[in-house]
Amino acid sequence: MNRLHEVYQLTITTLSPLHIGTGRRLLRDYDYVVHAGKTWVIDSSALAEALYDQDNVFQQMVAGAPASTLLQPGDYTPDSPMFRYVMAGQPRSTMRGAELQEQLKDPWDRPYIPGSSLKGALRTALAFVGWFQRGLVFKPNDLTDN
Repeated sequence: MNRLHEVYQLTITTLSPLHIGTGRRLLRDYDYVVHAGKTWVIDSSALAEALYDQDNVFQQMVAGAPASTLLQPGDYTPDSPMFRYVMAGQPRSTMRGAELQEQLKDPWDRPYIPGSSLKGALRTALAFVGWFQRGLVFKPNDLTDN
């Protein structure tokens, strides 16, 4: 039987910053915390489970207290279950409730580029080469709604 497709392993290096978002916005001190020059994205389920037995603290969480006030200094370790992942650096805004746009990730919280985005990038690259080979000049002002 013929194979319907082939699988290739690729390593992709972006030439400029790339963001493919989920549409979800993370709020500072509620969904993520800045600590020691790093951005720690909170696992709210793990935090709630850890605080469930601490009635007073759990009630604070339910009442809407920022997660940053419920975490302990010892929670900030790379293998802590309180955090989904940790990123080097910190956002520019230091205000409580400042927003970050979440990057698309796989089930293990690793960023990835979906196939549809790769297909679009390849289509654009091929179109550019085709235009160049035909001696055509691309002028953004010539683009219309259709």
